[in-house]
Amino acid sequence: MVDYRALQKARSIMKTQFGESCTYDWGVELTVRYEDPLVWCYAIIVFLADWNWMYYKGKSSSEVVLSIMEGLCPLLKEVKDIILKFRMLKLDEIQYSELEDLKPIIVGLFNRMAKIVGFTGASKVLHLLAPSFFMMWDDKIREHYGVGADGDGYYEFLRKMRDEVREAIKSYSRERGIADYSKAREELEKNFSKPLLKVMDEYNYLTFTKKIKF
Repeated sequence: MVDYRALQKARSIMKTQFGESCTYDWGVELTVRYEDPLVWCYAIIVFLADWNWMYYKGKSSSEVVLSIMEGLCPLLKEVKDIILKFRMLKLDEIQYSELEDLKPIIVGLFNRMAKIVGFTGASKVLHLLAPSFFMMWDDKIREHYGVGADGDGYYEFLRKMRDEVREAIKSYSRERGIADYSKAREELEKNFSKPLLKVMDEYNYLTFTKKIKF
């Protein structure tokens, strides 16, 4: 299990070696601030063009924009209320039973998005829309955690990430003497200046995708 110091190291490496992503920060700010699926779609187009460019390799920018607009924008309008509910949740704070109840929704939502933007792209879209509940992944990360690329695999990945993030927060809580979990979580996330699930993704990316030891 990862502790918060490993996340701190990952955050530092991302900033110093890879820099910060304006498209990520802008995308999260835009999608969280507004409840308009058309605004979400606009932010996602820019975000995926930067963060999921391999999926669109060989396609023109107009083809990429058109495929997302025709496929994803109508879907976002349809599932708007579901997204807004997930936005109110924190993955690491819900109980296993609650997560299990949400499984059919998570699996269905992921699979529908994956048909439009691919398996990796679907995780990125969901994270951008609800950054405290959904996490991003890629092929190497999936391989490490031993989960499939479909909706069922993504659900199992979220279960694993729930435990990892909880352990990181608990390690921070123990070291700082903070008895209240939510307070420790809030303080740690404030220190990172990023969603905790994004920092966990950075740890996964550096460790399993880039093979960086730290």
